[in-house]
Parts: sequence; C-alpha cells; structure tokens
Amino acid sequence: MSGVHYHYKETISRMNKAIADYREGLLRITREYEAVYVRIDHSRRGAHGLADDTQQADSGRAKRILNWQSVFAKEWEKVAAANARSSAELLRTQPSLIDFRRDHPPMASRIPAHIALGSHQFFFEKLSCLVPCTVPFPLARPIALSEDNAAHQRLAHALLLRLLSALPPGQLELTLVDPLQLGQSLRPFLSLLKVTQLVPQQRVLTRSDEIEAALGTLTDEVEELIQHRLNDKAATWSAYNATHPSSALSYKVVLLSDVPEQLSDKSLWFLERLCENGPRCGVLPIITLDAERMEDGRYAKLRATLDASAMDFDALLAGTADAADGCDGLSFAYQPEQWPHQEVLEGFFSALAQACADKSRFSRTLPDLWTPFSKGASTGGGFDIPIGWTPAGEPVSLILGATASEHHALLAGKTGSGKSNLLHVLIHTLCEKYDPAELDLYLLDYKESTEFNIYAAPPLPHARLVATESDPEYGVTVLRHLVEELEGRARMFKNTGVRDFAEYRLTGLARLPRILLVIDEFQVLFSEKRQVAEAAEQLLSQLLKQGRSFGIHILLATQTLKGINAQSISSLITQLGSRIALACGQEDSAMILGGNNWAAAELRSPPEGIINNANGAKSGNVKFLIPLAEGAMCREHVGRLAAYAASPGARAKTRIFSGAYLPELPSPEALSALCAPNAIALGERLTFEADALIIPLARRAAFNVLFSGYDDQIHDGLLAATLSSIRFAGDFDEVVYFNGRGVVPGGGVPAAAAALGARFKAYDDIAALPLQAIADGIGTRRVALIIDGLDAEKALHPAPSFRPAKPGEPPSAADLLKRLAEEGPRKGTFVFVFVDRWQRCASACKDLLAFFELRAAYCMNEDDAGSLVSGGIGKFKGIEKPNRAVFVNRMTNEIAWFRPYIRKNPQ
Repeated sequence: MSGVHYHYKETISRMNKAIADYREGLLRITREYEAVYVRIDHSRRGAHGLADDTQQADSGRAKRILNWQSVFAKEWEKVAAANARSSAELLRTQPSLIDFRRDHPPMASRIPAHIALGSHQFFFEKLSCLVPCTVPFPLARPIALSEDNAAHQRLAHALLLRLLSALPPGQLELTLVDPLQLGQSLRPFLSLLKVTQLVPQQRVLTRSDEIEAALGTLTDEVEELIQHRLNDKAATWSAYNATHPSSALSYKVVLLSDVPEQLSDKSLWFLERLCENGPRCGVLPIITLDAERMEDGRYAKLRATLDASAMDFDALLAGTADAADGCDGLSFAYQPEQWPHQEVLEGFFSALAQACADKSRFSRTLPDLWTPFSKGASTGGGFDIPIGWTPAGEPVSLILGATASEHHALLAGKTGSGKSNLLHVLIHTLCEKYDPAELDLYLLDYKESTEFNIYAAPPLPHARLVATESDPEYGVTVLRHLVEELEGRARMFKNTGVRDFAEYRLTGLARLPRILLVIDEFQVLFSEKRQVAEAAEQLLSQLLKQGRSFGIHILLATQTLKGINAQSISSLITQLGSRIALACGQEDSAMILGGNNWAAAELRSPPEGIINNANGAKSGNVKFLIPLAEGAMCREHVGRLAAYAASPGARAKTRIFSGAYLPELPSPEALSALCAPNAIALGERLTFEADALIIPLARRAAFNVLFSGYDDQIHDGLLAATLSSIRFAGDFDEVVYFNGRGVVPGGGVPAAAAALGARFKAYDDIAALPLQAIADGIGTRRVALIIDGLDAEKALHPAPSFRPAKPGEPPSAADLLKRLAEEGPRKGTFVFVFVDRWQRCASACKDLLAFFELRAAYCMNEDDAGSLVSGGIGKFKGIEKPNRAVFVNRMTNEIAWFRPYIRKNPQ
C-alpha cells in the first residue's frame, strides 16, 4: 500500500503532552504560592502588613500564570503548525471537497493509505486546532446506515466522492442499488453511469433479479480471490496489490439502499458473505437499512452478521477523536465535508470519465505473448496457445489435444466483441510457437470482410488452406478431405501398432503434424440447402468424435448460436469442450458457456473474454484480456514467417481459395498438359484439391456441350477456356465461331482466337455461316462449331413440327445445326452452344438440345437451372451466385461444381 501516511495521533499526543505540561506548570505555580502564603502566615506580622504581603503574592501568582499561559499558547501554536505541515501533503492529494477546482480536478496516481473525510476541531480553553479526520484505507469493515439519518446519508455521499477522487482512475468499481427511489438517492452521481469502467452495469439496479445477479458476481469474485490468489504472503486485497503492482485488483464498492427491499433469499446470503469477507478482498458494502423492516425474523441472520462485522459512520469517524480520550479539558466537534459546487463537480466527473477510458485501454501487445517462447516446440503432446492474460497478469492458454485437456473449441461473441481479433491472436501465436512441420492449419472463412486474406499473400507457411468468402459446398469438400486424412492416419496408426497421435509421435517415425481447422462464421455451413447442411453436419460430427485420436482438432467461431439450422447442433456443441465467450447477450452466454452461465453478458468488448474448460460451470470461468493484433504488425509477422518458409529445404504447402475471385486461365503449357489428347478444361473443381474440371471430347452420340447463364465475365471465361483447350485438344481442322449475341466477347477470347491462327473463323451473319459445308465434311474434317447466343438467333431454332418441308427446299440453318449436333460427335465434330437466357430457347429448341448431354450452368434462377439439368420440372439451388458454375453429364448423372477460368482484359 502506498500513499500519504498522515499521523494524526502524533498531533493529538503532542496536544495531550502540551496540556499535561501546562497543567503541571499550573500545579507547580499553585504549590509554590501555597508555600509563600504559609510563610506569610507564620511571620505573625500585623494585619495590615499581612494583607499587603498577600496582595503582593496574589499579583505575582497571577503574573506567573499569565506567563505560563503564554508559553502554553506558543506550544499549542507549534503543535498546530506541525499538524498543518504534516497534513499538508494529505490535503494536497485529497483536498477538501469544497476546494475542488474546475480547472484542475483532483486525480490520484496512487492507492492512498488514508481517506480524508472532513475534520475534527479540537478545543482547549480558548485554543483550537483543526485536525483532518482520516480513515485507514482500505476500510476494514462494511458500513451500515439508517435510512432516516440524513447526516449519515450526506456522509455516505462524501465518502463515495472521496473514494472517486482518492483512488487512481480505473481502480474503483461501483455497484449501485436503489430499488425504491430508482436511483434518486444517488442523484449527484448519476452522470457516472455512462462510464462503463466505473459502473459496469451502467445503471442503478432496482429489480430483484438483477440485484441478485450483481451480488452473486461479487460473491464469486470474493470466493475466487480467497481460494486462488490470497495466501500467507498476501492475505488481503491491499497485500495482494502490493505484490502484483502491474495487475492490481480494483476496489469495489456496493451501495445498497432500503435494505432489505428487493433482496431475495439468495441475495441475503450473498450480502452476508460480502459483509463477512468482502472488506479484506477489496469489496466494501455500504448498506442503508430500513430499521423497521429489519426487525422481521426473516432477516435475523443478516442482522447478526451486521452486528458482528459492520460499523456505522460514528464508529468510522471516531478514530481521530478516540486518540483524545483521557485528556481532561480537551473537547472536539466533527466538521463534515462541504459539498462542492455543481459546475466543479461536473468538471471532475468529466475528467474522471476520460481518465477511466484512458486507463482501461489495454496496453499489452501481441508480441508480449511470445516472450517466453523457445524454438522447437512440439505438438506431440497437444497445442498450448497463449491467447491473453488474466486481470492478475497470469498467461491464459487455449490447450487442445493434451492428455488432460479438451480437443475442440467454440469461440463466439457479438459484433464488435473482438472475435476476429482473437482469431488473429490465436493464429499468430500458434505459428510463432510451432514450426510449420508441426502444424497443418486450415483456415476457412465465411465472413464477408475476408479476415483471413492476410494469410494468403504471402502464404502463411503453416497453413494447408487459406479460404476466404468460401462457399458452403467448398466447406463440405474441406471437411471431406479431413475425414479422408483421418481415415488415412487411422490405417497408418494401425499398421504401426499405436493407439493415437501422441503414441505415434513417440515412435520417432515421420514428423506427422497436428491439424487445426478454424472455421469463422461456421453457421453458414448450415444455412444452405439441406443436402449441404446434412453433409456438413455428418462430416463435422465424425471429425469431432474421432479427430482427437488422430491429431485433428477443430475451432468453430460464430457471432451467435441462435438460429443455426442443424438437427444435432446441440450434440456438435457438446463436443466442443473448450468454450471461449466474448461480450454477448445473456441468452448467447448461456448457449456458449453453459446453462445459467451468463458471465459473458458482463464482459467489456474488447478486450475481455472468458474461457471455460469445465463444461460451462461458473467456477470454470477464467476471465482474460486479449491483446490487439494490429494489422501492420500482423502483415510483418506473416512476411517474416513466409521468408523463413522460403529458405532452402522448406516446403510450400499452402492452398489459397478465394470465393470472391475466379481462377485465372492456366498458361498455354499447363493447358496443353490438361487438354491432351482430346479434352477441354473449363475451370477448377469446387473441392479442396481444386483439380481441373476436364471434359473429354469423346466420340459418342450427343456429346455436345451446352453452356447457359447470364454473366459476361463467366461467359467470356468459358468461351476463352473452350477456344484455348481446342487449340491443344487433338487435330481440329477448323474452329467456326458464330456470334449471335451481338456483344463482342472480351476477357481472354481475342487472345485465344488469335492463338488458333488460320483455323479460327468468326461470323456474325447467319447467312454467311457455312453450316452446309461443315455438315458435308462430317467424317472427313474435324470441326468445332461454337454457337454463341442460340437464344437470340431465331434462325437456328427448329421449325414447328406441324410445318412440313416443301419438296426441293434446301435444309434450313436450324436443320443443319440439328444434323451437326446429332451426327457430328461420333465422327469428331462437336457443337458448343452458349445460351444467355434459357427460357427463350428451352422449349423451342427442345429437340435440338436433346443432343447436348454435356451441360454447364451458371448465374441462373433455380427453376431454369432445374430445367436445364434434368430437362423437366425441378429446382437446382445454389447456381445463382456469380462465383461458380455446375457441370452436368446427363448420360452418367455426374454433377460437378466448379469455378470457371477467366482471363482479365489487358490493361
């Protein structure tokens, strides 16, 4: 404990000594003159002479007393001056409330040793001395007041204001309870309710349930301090703070008016515990009692507790006066504090609010978590990932995969609670502590702000996958990939004769890494069509149940668990044994941490969080503070890790997936390898492996290709991919392109067409299109016919079946196109058709399109997509998004989601 130590007892002791010396001197003078009177009496002189001598002695005695009184007055003045000097520092740091200045409000920097609370005016005869009334801090006992004692109420306000000014900002928390007057008994302090650091509830509590919750929280904190922090070396709050100056605990005052109004049986029990144990733990109850109601037998135990442990203000203020006991003639009167002017008080409260806000800013940084790290940490025994510090300054870790730890984790918090920041803290700390060979990190982000982009460029060497703005379908493929990894490890462990990951690592065989899958906003997996949600649920369940044995761990993050549409979501959540809750509502807190555990509703966001590894029991709550993962520092850290991974011998393993961008068309060399001997490459499959979607140009009936959708970028990408693939797909003699859309294609189409050279022929007039020549050359020449905009060119739509052909009439363009589609594929000639609006030609070209068994759809509504895929009535969900397409082989019923290649226009 630091602060000014004002020794008022020394002043009073000096007063007592001065008075005692003064009285001794008076007695000495009296004794001396009594002897003089005796000598006069014995002289037996005449009456007249005796009277003269007596008169002379009386005069001398009076003069001696007057001189002695003057000496005593000077000594008293010395005592008063010494008192003024010794109390000056106290009054400088704790000026009288009426002396608060608007331009320089008092703001403490240290915990005080005493609290100044008014003064005592000491009197002796005509002399007086003003002695500050000081109370040792922290207060040793709770304070009990009577609600009908106005003086006590004023003193309670003065004490509260003194605590606000004498304790450093951020070192005091208030819990205010006023059930009858709804806060009006604390009217001077109501402007402080907006200061969260000072009044966490930000309101005066009035209802039974909220009073019970607040008292319960304080009781829990007292119990935690007694059981886990206080010991022989630090048996009290002040002693603990003296040994932990960097993480000092706040002093907490709970003011309760009109007790026992609105106090439930639990509240009474909590209040009794706080009265008995609170003061030594830095929790001070100040209780205003309704004396008449307290006579009820129901409150006998509380009365007994207060009688044994509490004191009133008279007892609190008696310390200074008690020191004057035993000194006859020394009297005193208590001088209460005068209340400051309102404008001065408002200035002080405004300055205090700003100081609390400044003090509450958490100053520790992310690299501070890494200072204890040494290189070469192993994941053989699990992950130990520091993520913050307790308010006492002790490190807090997320531990997964250890023998006595949990294996999977849930992280949740409302918008603005710091969830993304904590994910960054966890990822950076994990990668700083463990080598890339010890860890395979899978980052799957469904948040639109693309938080994980920072790990993509340059690639984070620990990451096997960085996926941002992911599709639910893609997430399912990642889960399926991990299940395959799990099954592969199961076979390997069986062959090796070990039971689990830890045992395998002890064998000294291959340095198998642990796997951590992080899914941000995982609820998106369950928000799509039922087929995707059911697959995600099944795969997640398998990984959660079996992953622990094979070194595969999962962290699921979300803003809220409410509204997640999964049949067994409660079963999934149960298997996430480690729960991390950030600031959220009471309902979410109970869902995240466990039933009736509402602690997360009281967190400040950011930087506070709660981690619980005790199945949600309140006793398992560990509150911690999270450092800021500042953007520039994170980018520098990823760059440093990536540079290390680029060193000789390091292996790059990161796969990047961005749902917001389509993949680039491969280089000619790569495309040549993909398309030989006779195929086209359209894009990347929507799978973890992201292998190319290859469409063989098999010589089979109806193996023509139909593309349908309305998105210029995807249209141009598919057209460019088709042209580029045809360049390497066997020995096509000619590529004939007809543009019926009336829109010049961009992207990579011009470059792909130019690369074909003289083999590429382009037409935009249907009359010039050499369909007859292509048809006549079936079997002798290989031609790729591309019809771009079938829906827009009515001349290519088959004539109605009721209109018979005239004798000798040449075949129409529609007839020739149908013949090419029907006869061409078996002899090496293929038709590729692009349709913008499916409804324009779905019915009219039904007979023609029956020869197109290979179909790709994109950016369509569900009904049109269902018609395109199945040829009948139905819906095909998920096709409307502009970042993917689906390929269907209607002959084999193969359905493959893919991301079409694109090529940006040259700048």
